[in-house]
Amino acid sequence: MNEKTHLDLFSGIGGFALAAKWNGYRTVGFCDNEPYAQAVLKKHWPEVPCHKDIREVRGELYAGVTLLTGGFPCQPFSNAGKQRGKNDDRYLWPEMLRVIREARPTWIIGENVAGIVNMELDQVHIDLEAEDYEVESIIIPACGVDAPHRRNRVWIIGRNKNNNVANSEGLRLGGWSESSNQYGGGWYRENQKGERWGVKLKDAVHSAERLWPTPSSRDGKGGYRGGRMRNGKISRDTLDVAVQHEENQGKQSGQLNPEWVAWLMGYPIGWLNLKDSEMPSYRKSRQKSSDASTK
Repeated sequence: MNEKTHLDLFSGIGGFALAAKWNGYRTVGFCDNEPYAQAVLKKHWPEVPCHKDIREVRGELYAGVTLLTGGFPCQPFSNAGKQRGKNDDRYLWPEMLRVIREARPTWIIGENVAGIVNMELDQVHIDLEAEDYEVESIIIPACGVDAPHRRNRVWIIGRNKNNNVANSEGLRLGGWSESSNQYGGGWYRENQKGERWGVKLKDAVHSAERLWPTPSSRDGKGGYRGGRMRNGKISRDTLDVAVQHEENQGKQSGQLNPEWVAWLMGYPIGWLNLKDSEMPSYRKSRQKSSDASTK
């Protein structure tokens, strides 16, 4: 059996690579321009090269990779920004498309904010279809996979129509169906055997509402209930992270605790923990300033 390989663009702290690993893929390359993200990637995948600029990635080096992923920058499309689209200097979809054209992966998964739907999603589909990829996009909220928050995201899935591996994997790219009832429905698809799989929103949305960080009566005191539940009880790790979040919130004048945010997004506990020697210098300086301000 051929090895399943993965190239990750705009890698961040490794969410796509972590999911790929869980599904039997070997990540062969990263790309991210942020030193802190690079340090986190190096901690977890020390043997995998990390390119520092998407413009310098040569797709030919990864020709025939099984899966290419990329959460290309969302700032040009985000409702929180000016939505300048192609006029934003962070508009890097053309660079991701170039790497796709050069590498010709079997599968593509792109991710972006919901704001892209009315601004650029049609163009992304046109670009990929011109490269002979079959494309489907769906919106799945984070709570659809048991994360304790809603956070809608657009997922762009592409299949190389000329690749025999893709054609033999037994899944049709088309066929996603969406229920009109948000709480009772969800998204699903069928394989060639008629077996159905997908995202069930009824339980997911209720789970997200139950797990969202809210005041609770933990040991008769205040606290946070957001987190992984086991048999109806909050896990020990979840409680530890929540308590640390409370303490850090009190010290940092409203700044979010990175460990809390990483956990909220589904990363394992301690994912961001770096040794002092691994930490970028500017992060060390920021931490020292933060520690000094709390004394």
